Amino acid sequence: MPDQPERNRQASFGCLKALFMLDVRIAQRGRKGWEWRVIHSDETLLMRGRNRTRPEARYQAYRALLLLLASQPGKMKTVPRG
Repeated sequence: MPDQPERNRQASFGCLKALFMLDVRIAQRGRKGWEWRVIHSDETLLMRGRNRTRPEARYQAYRALLLLLASQPGKMKTVPRG
């Protein structure tokens, strides 16, 4: 029975993945720009933007992702430690 806590922890991670998955996508648009999007797992567009360089677009996309995660602390379930 020493596996019981580990099994519960794995089940919690599985639920977390099913409930809350976000994705960052970056694509080149034309010769002068990159478009970034933050998308929910059901393909719902949450945030988007455009930048001139790919590193700048990547930075802004991940910044938007972190802002989304920080703005909804009560909506995400935490996995118990221990």
